[in-house]
Amino acid sequence: MVARIGEPEVIEKAVYYNENKVREGVAVCIAENNFLKRYDQLSLRDKLQRFNLLTELNPGVKKHTLHISLNFHPSEKFTHDELRDIARDYMEGIGFGSQPYLVYEHNDSGHPHVHVVTSSIRDDGTSINFHNIGRKESSIARKAIEKKYQLIEAERQLKEERDAVRPLNVEKLQYGKTQTKNGIARVLAGVLDKFSYGSLSELNALLSLYNVKADPGETGGRINRNRGLIYRMIKESGAHIGKPIKASSLPKKQTLSFLEERFEKNARKSPRDIKRVKGAIDWAMVSSPKSLAQLSELLKEMQVRMVQWRNDQGFVYGLTFVDMFNKAVLNGSDIDKEYSAKKILEKCGLDQHEQPLPGKGLSPHPGALQAGEEQGHEAGLEFTTDERREQQAKDSLLDILLDLGQKQKRLPWELRHDKKNGKNKSQNR
Repeated sequence: MVARIGEPEVIEKAVYYNENKVREGVAVCIAENNFLKRYDQLSLRDKLQRFNLLTELNPGVKKHTLHISLNFHPSEKFTHDELRDIARDYMEGIGFGSQPYLVYEHNDSGHPHVHVVTSSIRDDGTSINFHNIGRKESSIARKAIEKKYQLIEAERQLKEERDAVRPLNVEKLQYGKTQTKNGIARVLAGVLDKFSYGSLSELNALLSLYNVKADPGETGGRINRNRGLIYRMIKESGAHIGKPIKASSLPKKQTLSFLEERFEKNARKSPRDIKRVKGAIDWAMVSSPKSLAQLSELLKEMQVRMVQWRNDQGFVYGLTFVDMFNKAVLNGSDIDKEYSAKKILEKCGLDQHEQPLPGKGLSPHPGALQAGEEQGHEAGLEFTTDERREQQAKDSLLDILLDLGQKQKRLPWELRHDKKNGKNKSQNR
């Protein structure tokens, strides 16, 4: 069992994240502790009021929320009763057994897991110190639970995840240290037949992770007119370096026609791949990353890499996600229109130059906790027209929450404050 504890946040945000998943049909609340009603009788208002009453007892505590995910091996199956027992034992093990908490089972990824939301403020107004809880109490509690319930150990689970991305045995090319043609040939042999990609831009997002680019030439140029293709070594910035290599001169002749057969085959995205990447992005966004680089690091923990697309002026205009676990490449629009570059930047309070928007904080608003991207190293690469389109915002939980706030004559904390305190790093335990 792998336990991950998110960066402390406001309680509303953690609740909204899980309730939005419930609303989407990919999660269900299965347990509660120290509430006046059973979990299946609690309304959203009941949940928020219970936590907010504690917050008001000690307003000086700014970081009072724990949002925990308990992740199990894909081969393990559980009933709701078993998940409740595991969550209870874990919360007791970390010293939160008497605290009010909610347990949600999620089914939006390829492995069973639950999320637990709780507050560190006790009913008498005192606060539980949870500094370094992931390194101390969490580790001890996790190992005890693994033994009691005969679960697959976290070390084995994490090793299998690492091994799932290791068989490629492909290294990032470095100019001057790698012979260009042989290096490019090794990268292509290692990834072309193993990943699912549906366009040249998606392939280039994947190849960019290894400092390689497939180049069809400038529009109207000789290479482009003749439907040729060359491969280039690129710098981290995306700039070309070294001698271009003709596709036809490579051992397997990975030409444009060769690639187009794969584009057609992979044009339709797998629901399984979309589900996994979407779940990884949603969880990463819970930690409120303040930059694309921070968001990238959070996703790397879940074996998802991100490529950022910028034009010559430096504007971010597209996202591509590379799932190293399922070997799939997806654009933001493949997941949902809310995952476009424009929407994600807005939710992070950034403009297209990755600068804070005027008057904006750096936290996504409740009900729109979906997004992701990597700190860019792809400058001026080709991207699909669909990714440039401005997307319409879909209906979200925000409307419901705003309406609830009006009825309570009290807006959620996030809607009344813009700025967030503290660092935004995810702990992977």
